[in-house]
Amino acid sequence: MHKPRSRLPDYLPGLSIFRGLGVEKLQQVAECAVEVDVPRGTRIFSRGDVCDGLHVVVFGLVKLSLGTEHGDERVLDLVGAGHSLSPGPLFRNTTRRVTAEALHDTKLAYIPKAFVMGALEQSPDFARCIINELSQRVEHLVHDLENCTLRSGRERVIWLLLSLLPASNGRQSASILLPAKKGILASRMNLTHEHFSRILHDLSEAGLIAMTGRQIEVPDIARLKAAGGASGTPERPNGSGTGRANAGRHGPDSIPDHGGQGADSHRLLNHRRPHARDL
Repeated sequence: MHKPRSRLPDYLPGLSIFRGLGVEKLQQVAECAVEVDVPRGTRIFSRGDVCDGLHVVVFGLVKLSLGTEHGDERVLDLVGAGHSLSPGPLFRNTTRRVTAEALHDTKLAYIPKAFVMGALEQSPDFARCIINELSQRVEHLVHDLENCTLRSGRERVIWLLLSLLPASNGRQSASILLPAKKGILASRMNLTHEHFSRILHDLSEAGLIAMTGRQIEVPDIARLKAAGGASGTPERPNGSGTGRANAGRHGPDSIPDHGGQGADSHRLLNHRRPHARDL
C-alpha cells in the first residue's frame, strides 16, 4: 500500500513563517517535516515536556496556556496558520513552559530540532525567517502588556473585535465569527467570562454590535473604533486576525494564499504575566 502523498509542499510556501525562503530550501523543509493532524481538543504538548522540534500551524487554531495545581487556566495566546508554537525552549534547551491544545481540527508541520539548528547555520534566509517569527512574538507580548495594563476591559473587547474584522475595503459594516469559546477569549484578555459577556451585552445595548451565538454583526465599524479609542490598527492575533482566528478557518482542502482598567483590573496583580521565555 502506498503512503498518501504529503501536502506540506503545497502548504509551506503560503505560511508567513517561511516567507522569503527559496524553492530549494522550502523543499528541504517539506522533505524533513512531518505532517501531523490534530483533532480538536487534543493536547499537543504539556508544560515540562522536552522540546525536540518546531511545531508550525498549517491550518487550525491552537491554545497556549498556563495551568495551576488548582485547575485554573490562563490563556496566553491563540495561534493560527503560519506561526510556530512556543519556539523559545527549542533554542534555549529548556523544557516546555506552556501547554498547547488544538481548539479546531488542526494540521501541524513538525520540524525536528536537528534540521532547524543545521538550517540556522547554513541558510541566512532560514535564519531571517526564524528571527522574524521570534521578533513578532516579542512585539505580541508588548501588545498584550499594553492591553492588560493600559486599556479598560471594554477597550480590550472592542480591540479584539476590531482585530477580527476582515479587510475593510472601504466597507462600513462587517460580520465576525468569534474563533473560540467566550471563556477562552476572556482569559486571553485577562477578563472573567462574566465580565466579557457583560461587556458584549453592553455593546449590543448601545447598538455597536448585534450578537447571535458566536456570530457578531458590526453595523458601523467607525463608531466601534471611536468607542474603543482605536486610532491605529489593532494587532491581529498571530496569523488569525485572533490572534493570530480567521487563519484558523483554513480547512484540509484549503491551500493558503501565497502571497485598561475595568472591574477585573485588580486581577492583574494576582496573575503572573507571561514572560518572553514562556513563548
